[in-house]
Amino acid sequence: MSAGVWEQLYATEFIDEGYLAPLDAMRWRRIGDEGAAIIAQALSSNKSLVSLNMAGNNIGDEGAAIISRALSSNKSLVSLNLFCNNVGAEGATSIARALSSNKSLVSLEMAGNNIGDEGAASIARALSSNKSLASLNLDCNNIGAEGAASIAQALSSNESLVSLNLYSNHIGAEGAASIAQALSSSKSLMSMDISGMSLV
Repeated sequence: MSAGVWEQLYATEFIDEGYLAPLDAMRWRRIGDEGAAIIAQALSSNKSLVSLNMAGNNIGDEGAAIISRALSSNKSLVSLNLFCNNVGAEGATSIARALSSNKSLVSLEMAGNNIGDEGAASIARALSSNKSLASLNLDCNNIGAEGAASIAQALSSNESLVSLNLYSNHIGAEGAASIAQALSSSKSLMSMDISGMSLV
């Protein structure tokens, strides 16, 4: 039996045994898209889970789309960690769709997913209407000036985001100027990390 199958069985066992509040033991388990589907199925109907850590699980676009659908109906989850998966731009767009309607999520960790400018733009559009998210981590995501401009535009209208991490992206001087201009009109942001930023 392959390692991937074992990890999917591990995910199923956690669901069957009811270990759901918070579910932190799923990080770095390499459950993949199939394992993510198992977790998402439970998430759709669960009413108690508040924190879900799925870092380092090789979740791709398909898994992100499944998680997104679960988030659209879930009303209890407050924190979601998707650090260091393979979500990409398409997966980020799926997550963004959920953010547009979800009213419970407060913290979203999406560092190290290579979402690029396209994914950043999708997340930014969701931020324009989302009223619950307070913390967003997009570090190490290959976001350039275009993505930074999209995020800056969202910051001008968003009233819930308190902390934004854009560490180690490639926004350049143009992107930095966009962010700086947005900070002057932001109504809620209190903390931003732009260290390790390429400005050229």
